[in-house]
Amino acid sequence: SPAALAVLAGTVCVLLAGALLTLTCGKGCSAILSASQEAEKGKPVFIDLTVKNASLLPVCRCSMILECSNILTGEQVEIPLSFSLWPRGSAALQAELAAPYCGCLSCCIREASVGDLFSLYRARRRLRAEARTYVMPQIQEAEFSPQELDAYNMESYRYSASRKGNDPGDTFGIREYEEGDSLKTIHWKLTGKLGDLMVRELGLPVENNIMLLLEKGMEPGNPLTPQQRDKAAELFLSLSHTLLSHQITHSAGWQDYRSGQFISRRIED
Repeated sequence: SPAALAVLAGTVCVLLAGALLTLTCGKGCSAILSASQEAEKGKPVFIDLTVKNASLLPVCRCSMILECSNILTGEQVEIPLSFSLWPRGSAALQAELAAPYCGCLSCCIREASVGDLFSLYRARRRLRAEARTYVMPQIQEAEFSPQELDAYNMESYRYSASRKGNDPGDTFGIREYEEGDSLKTIHWKLTGKLGDLMVRELGLPVENNIMLLLEKGMEPGNPLTPQQRDKAAELFLSLSHTLLSHQITHSAGWQDYRSGQFISRRIED
């Protein structure tokens, strides 16, 4: 009948128009991801997405999947987004992420596609954007005993000019003998010249060969939970902070599993 023919013709036109629009639209789109440089642990992190359509054709339905991962703890989430774009128009969206653990949050567009108004057709588009934000750890003062803080390397070649120690390799000063002094510290040559017992005050090496190693537990067979990795990183940084507060320079090292290299950095301030 003429009515059925009209419906059929209209359906074919809609299908052809939808296929043609899907194939041609969205090619002039660009995306920008942005986030604050730092975030506080335990509070939400907001990722801003801005998509611009430079074409004269509208984008009836644009779908994206944001992939967000914590590089330190290994957590990974996917956020689906869907929106429309007018010709020469733009869209601004915001995604909210939970940040229970410290680390570097890296977000990127894993997949992007455009479709017609009825979602009958879909075509992929290459959209690249990335944003990073650092969820700061909670650093605390670690507890060290005086014996641990005064530990030193016997093979050090640098000695303190303001503090004495227990290393016989260097003389900090000369003084008269006092009760309780070790006989090994008596300066016999100077004692023979002066006629009184003189002792050597021993030096204190100041070069501490200390390296803090962070075990991230990412190798096969030794998995750590995200909470354990978070605690390990905070302890790692708290130990470094405590050493610096006692003016002890040191090194920090960790394994970069992406490049397969061991990374070390000298920490002086």
